[in-house]
Amino acid sequence: MLLVGVDLVKDPSILTAAYDDSGGVTARFNRNALLRINRELRGNFDVEAFSHLALWNAAHCRMKCIWSVARIRSSAPRATPLRLEPAKPLHTENSHKFTVETFTSLAADGGWSVSKTWLSEAPQVALFRLEPTQGNR
Repeated sequence: MLLVGVDLVKDPSILTAAYDDSGGVTARFNRNALLRINRELRGNFDVEAFSHLALWNAAHCRMKCIWSVARIRSSAPRATPLRLEPAKPLHTENSHKFTVETFTSLAADGGWSVSKTWLSEAPQVALFRLEPTQGNR
């Protein structure tokens, strides 16, 4: 048996507010990728040159976090220099959302069947109890 929790698709305004939060929590989380490149790979990103943006992609049911940037060049030792233009934002995160049907289908593709589903009140999340299908036991 496997228990999986997922965030469910909800109104885009709720999702955008969560990922573009006024406290900047998600922005700091994603900015950490740039800070780690600077610290651990000896990169030279000017972290203050980036602006966080969270976008809902309805076609793929996911939140996409990107950093827009003024023209910048960065590199790390043993790495190819990276040139970022304003029209080429840095994509740092995808956070996928599901419906009961899309998660059930995903589980089936992986050899699992849903044996029980629990749904929370808004903002909705779900827990799925999965059992291996006959061929995967």
